[in-house]
Amino acid sequence: MKMLFCADTCPTEISEQAFIKGDVEQLFSDVLSLFQSADRVAVNLECALTKSNNAIKKFGPNLKASPECANSLKKAGVTDIMLANNHVFDYGVEGLV
Repeated sequence: MKMLFCADTCPTEISEQAFIKGDVEQLFSDVLSLFQSADRVAVNLECALTKSNNAIKKFGPNLKASPECANSLKKAGVTDIMLANNHVFDYGVEGLV
């Protein structure tokens, strides 16, 4: 079994529309072939995928992206998402759910 583990992935103001449109070629470029050659691809999602606007008060940025971004990750070949990061609760439990 071929497994690929990837570090932080986070749709940003610059890339979020490409995620929503499903433009995986633009988003992942040469990495796309690596994703597609693996049996399992695990990515650390460095933000909540949420429509919530209820950001917690904290020092540093509150990261989030549209839930629609998940479709591009799946389309690219991502099979597993990790949420072990410091932004998992940026929008509270509501954002995590």
